[in-house]
Amino acid sequence: MSADRFLTPDMQAMLAESSLMFLQLFTELTVLFLAISFVVGLINQKLPAEKYSGY
Repeated sequence: MSADRFLTPDMQAMLAESSLMFLQLFTELTVLFLAISFVVGLINQKLPAEKYSGY
């Protein structure tokens, strides 16, 4: 059984669009997470532990 039998051309187009949007959002969120983690790491290196140990 092939997928062509179950998916209409409209459904195939929507699936392709949804897949592309998923990949775009996944990439954006991954880059954002890495950037925030990098900034937090820099802050942890620069600030002495006594400054934020009470929080």
